[in-house]
Amino acid sequence: MSSQEAIAEGAEQTAGIPYSPELAWDFFEIDGKHVNDTVFNYLEMFWGFYFAIYFGVLGSNLDRVASFVYSLRVFGFYSVWLLMRANPVFMDPLIFEQLSRCVLAAGMGALCAQIFKTQKVLECYTVVSLGTVYIVDFFDPLLREKAGCMDTLGEPNRWYPKGSWLSCKDWQFAYAVQWTYVGLAYVIVAIILCVYKCCFSNNKTITRWAQFFAVAMTSASAAVLSLKGLVRVVPDSWEAHMDDFMNLVFWGLVGFIFLVQECLYCCVASCLADCCLFQVFLCFAAPMYWVENTIEWIECIVLNKKKDAEDAEDLEEPLTPGGSVNPRVMSADKLGMTVL
Repeated sequence: MSSQEAIAEGAEQTAGIPYSPELAWDFFEIDGKHVNDTVFNYLEMFWGFYFAIYFGVLGSNLDRVASFVYSLRVFGFYSVWLLMRANPVFMDPLIFEQLSRCVLAAGMGALCAQIFKTQKVLECYTVVSLGTVYIVDFFDPLLREKAGCMDTLGEPNRWYPKGSWLSCKDWQFAYAVQWTYVGLAYVIVAIILCVYKCCFSNNKTITRWAQFFAVAMTSASAAVLSLKGLVRVVPDSWEAHMDDFMNLVFWGLVGFIFLVQECLYCCVASCLADCCLFQVFLCFAAPMYWVENTIEWIECIVLNKKKDAEDAEDLEEPLTPGGSVNPRVMSADKLGMTVL
């Protein structure tokens, strides 16, 4: 039975059938799998690999790109991505609107982070939220077993972005676990921000390491996403074995990318400036530099307008005690006249 027939059959007892994308279009399938899942698995595999390499190397030097990426995470870009995965034709007006709002909000978030110097808040949220997700994944198999779920994870969805729980006997317990995962991240973010503000805000080394960890965790998460996409497109026999090692892979990649950034900072940054291979490497990072330059251009426009507005306000202020900012009075004073 197709999804269209299932929806129509389920709505027979209602006054009418409400709109759903599955009524207008049916999912295309290849070898029994939705084309959406196959397409997005390959997209995640190639894009995650590219992003992990370039953001891992350049992210700490591209502040605006980093703020934009962190803001995309805050505003739920991956949730929109999962909506596209679950849509028969990938996109509809609602998804387009959500995607537009997410990208625009992330752009404004990156701009505000640069102007008001709140990058550390975004970095802290990124480090803690990603770290919490992968830490609790160590307990995820035990929690799935307690809820009576299958051992393996299903395709990602909006409730379980890293892989859905399957055939659970206690769905209320699964619901409670979702709240636990989310709440734990926010509590830890608040605690770490307070500790950093009180103890380490003036420590340049800790500040640099926090930036490196945020970049490393974001890049490692993209790399794991790429590996999971690869696992989902290879024979099914691999998937059950690879899920158990993804957490170890993530933390190993975090440490490796952190060390790469520290080496670039301490040892070889000056040597790479004249290296031809590194210049070729940078050519493929053009999209990141476009985002960096675009946000910087908008930032300059906003700051110049703000400066012009402040200058205009200064000109309107009285130059002497008892002076007036009334344009009519000022014009009369210039002509030697008295306004009655």
